[in-house]
Amino acid sequence: MTIVGLIVGALFFAVALMLALWTFELRQNDAGVVDLGWSLGLGLVALLYFASNGPFPSRLAVIAVACPWSFRLALYLLNDRVRGK
Repeated sequence: MTIVGLIVGALFFAVALMLALWTFELRQNDAGVVDLGWSLGLGLVALLYFASNGPFPSRLAVIAVACPWSFRLALYLLNDRVRGK
């Protein structure tokens, strides 16, 4: 996958995810789910980058930093904003 394909794919994924979460938020009147989806989406885009064919050290660095941070934040938001209400 080229860098342009990766950027376009990540952009479409992010737009579709945020649109779906915004629609859910309008119905439920609960923006905590949007925060959760944003943090998970960032981790999933990092995984998508890792699956690309760029230089391995940079892919490893991105996944080593972005995924743990993203999933830790998602776990916190799930417990605090979604389940905690």
